[in-house]
Amino acid sequence: MNDYYPRILSLVRELSRCIGTFGSDPVDIDQVMSWYSWDVMGEVLFGEDFNLTKSRVTHPGIKHRDRALALAGPLGDAIWIALLGFQLLPPVGRVNDWRRMIQFCEDHMVSRLKVC
Repeated sequence: MNDYYPRILSLVRELSRCIGTFGSDPVDIDQVMSWYSWDVMGEVLFGEDFNLTKSRVTHPGIKHRDRALALAGPLGDAIWIALLGFQLLPPVGRVNDWRRMIQFCEDHMVSRLKVC
C-alpha cells in the first residue's frame, strides 16, 4: 500500500481542489465522491486514474453501474437472483447496462494485465 500512497495523495489533493471550485455554491458530494472513488479505483486497479475529479465529467461506466445496480438493490442479500436473471434475460434495457459495466471492468483488467 505504501507504493500507492503518493498516487492516492495526489488524487486527494485534486478532490480538495474540485470541492474548492464550488466556492459558496452547494456541492453535490455524491457526484464528487463518485468521481474521486472511480479515479482511485482506476489508479489502484488499472494503474491510471480516469481523470474524473479533474474534468468533472461522469464516466459512462458510472451511469451503467448505477442503472444496473438499481435492479439489484431491492433484492438485498439475494443478489444471486439478479445475477441469474442477467444471464437468462434477453439483452435489453438495464440488462445491457449490467453487461456494459461487466465488459468495461473486463476490458480494463485485460489492458492492465498486458502492461504488467
